[in-house]
Amino acid sequence: MSHYIPAPDTFGNIYYQKIAEYYTGLYLKCSFSWLKTDGNELKYRAPVFDANNDGDLRSRLSQGIVEGTTVGTYIGQLKAFVPGSPNTVVQFRGISTTLAVTLDGNVTLSRELDREETSQGGNDLQAKWLAYYTNNNEIIETQSTVTVTVIDTNDNNPEFQNVPYSAQIPEDTAVGNTVFSGIRILDSDIGIHAEVELTCFVDPTDSQTVEACGYFNLTTQQLGQGLYSGAVILKKPLDYEFRKGFTMTIQAKDNYKQLGGAPSLMTTVNVLLEIEDQQDTPPLFMETPITIFVIENLPVGTPVATVTAKDGDEGSPRPIKVVNKGKTY
Repeated sequence: MSHYIPAPDTFGNIYYQKIAEYYTGLYLKCSFSWLKTDGNELKYRAPVFDANNDGDLRSRLSQGIVEGTTVGTYIGQLKAFVPGSPNTVVQFRGISTTLAVTLDGNVTLSRELDREETSQGGNDLQAKWLAYYTNNNEIIETQSTVTVTVIDTNDNNPEFQNVPYSAQIPEDTAVGNTVFSGIRILDSDIGIHAEVELTCFVDPTDSQTVEACGYFNLTTQQLGQGLYSGAVILKKPLDYEFRKGFTMTIQAKDNYKQLGGAPSLMTTVNVLLEIEDQQDTPPLFMETPITIFVIENLPVGTPVATVTAKDGDEGSPRPIKVVNKGKTY
């Protein structure tokens, strides 16, 4: 059985010409085959897709199919006719892994759709289908290509990048200063589903999270679609001798405005904040008050007691020198 493919004549009418045998005739190269052309068109009229009676299928596909739609979902009904031959039975065939087409033109979804999977090549897929009929044991067909837009749903949690997070903070850092700026968040969704808010997460049953959020704040900056940076800001003076470090829990929440009826998705990460000691605390004696009992008539230079002292800055202690500055009786 031979196949025919479209070839316009000089008047713009579309007829079909037989795919050429390779050993005879004059050939015209095209993207999908070789055409035999000898100036005598075969007067088989091509099927025409009937966009007026297909329920606006092409437009609806361009508007989009929501990702996550169940495989097998009915999409629409193809229609086609042969000009001048209303009784010709036209059948259909799909050339796509996305949309399945039955012989009578029913279109269904044939695979799961994931917008993020297709986003590297754009948010659209190309689906192709054929309308064809037979005439004198010959197949005459028309091919149509349609763009299928995949509509995003909120199915990806925000993800923290370049973890784990940690920082060393001098205890004399001024309130309002940024103490850590290495937070990066990526949400693979788009639109409102990729709008992310950062907050300091408080678990009322965990005193560490309560204390950390009492000392630190967060700022968020959008760098691009679904891409954000975050920074930790000091909001309360630090004291190494009182607290040597904090574990701060940060929560990233998308669609935080709760728009479009979609739920919010969230992720948390911990930031270890270590406080660095500075020289702000004087030395101290280990035991006070110090009382020494001395036996009379001991030779000069005899040891009578041991006095111990240490630097009050435990994180970066300096050598201590003990000097007798008391009175002599």
